Amino acid sequence: MIASLWQVNDGATSELMQEFYETLAQGTEQEPMAIAQAMQQAQLQMLHGGTTHHASGSSSTAPIVPLEGISVDTRFAHSYYWSAFVIIGNGL
Repeated sequence: MIASLWQVNDGATSELMQEFYETLAQGTEQEPMAIAQAMQQAQLQMLHGGTTHHASGSSSTAPIVPLEGISVDTRFAHSYYWSAFVIIGNGL
């Protein structure tokens, strides 16, 4: 189970979860991706501004209108947006 430790931003959570599930899907039957590893990779993507998703659900790299003058690539880079999530149970 993935839980948040505090109330989270919907847009940031949407992007984080898309990154998480895409990373998790990269595993194979012979070599599955660990849940904790997929979450770590998704959080690193958010930290480094590497997400290509937008809250609308599209996955293009086309520019969208930035929020309050912040570029799309870094708007959710602050740890507030992605560090609230923890894995409860077996993360393997």
